[in-house]
Amino acid sequence: MLVIGLIGGDIFPPSAQKIYSTNEGSVAIVRTEYHFKVTCPGLNLEKLGIPTEFYIDEDGEFCRYDGKNHMATYGTGFFIGESKNIVTNRHVAHPWEATEYSTSSGPVTIIELAEIVYRRELTDVYHYYSSAILPYISQIKVEGYIDNTIVIPNGKYIDSSNLYACHELVCSSKEEDIAIFQVRNSMVTSAVTSIPIKKISDTPIKVGAKIYTLGFPLGLSLQNYTNVIQANFAAGEISRNNDNVKLGFTAPSNHGASGSPVFDNRGNLIGIVNSGVEATDGFNFAIKAQYLKALIEKNNIN
Repeated sequence: MLVIGLIGGDIFPPSAQKIYSTNEGSVAIVRTEYHFKVTCPGLNLEKLGIPTEFYIDEDGEFCRYDGKNHMATYGTGFFIGESKNIVTNRHVAHPWEATEYSTSSGPVTIIELAEIVYRRELTDVYHYYSSAILPYISQIKVEGYIDNTIVIPNGKYIDSSNLYACHELVCSSKEEDIAIFQVRNSMVTSAVTSIPIKKISDTPIKVGAKIYTLGFPLGLSLQNYTNVIQANFAAGEISRNNDNVKLGFTAPSNHGASGSPVFDNRGNLIGIVNSGVEATDGFNFAIKAQYLKALIEKNNIN
């Protein structure tokens, strides 16, 4: 008897193992290194001996930037399309936009904390230059500056030969939270796989549908440095879909998973992990893949 693998006109979905094996070579750890730069129109801070480049240490304290030291954060990215560009979150590309610190007045983004720390640093020199600084304090501007963005493809060892530099091609709005990078070394792109653009889905997503994520929660802390790195593959369900930009899902996640691809049970890309609820690893959010598709089309990215 001939049995046709159709239910309601749909082909039986591939297994979880198939989704993993098809896409495991497309993900990578993304490391962003950065510091802060300060400008103040009309006031030469350097002439006054006030540093214009700095970073914040783990204790939230001001440190002068010497060209080598910097802050660093980890996320996940995935190769996509024939050109094998890297897709991740905007907040992975611009980590200072993320909310990371708690203060007595509430949570602040890293750039807001940097402004607080820098203005506090000015108080140490204020009594020497009060007349010169006072009229300009409100014009002081602190901005994040990327020192380096590198990727380590899944299945590679953690060593200098597998750290590939890349540069930003385009970013979406903060709300849509997507960034696309290009790897500078063509050798890495020939050695990895990518998610075809045709696999980006913009079809309606139903609550309760099975999904899978593939990424690097907690960055390198879960990796064994003597082995090749391995992305974490997790299953869950769509838990909510009442937002135009985001969908909610239940697959375990954590810091470092930002930028991970989210697949439906047919292996289509339906989202990009971008946030979660603190103190829980089972209530998370992803940007709907239709916004990635729109960004690619708008910027004619292959």
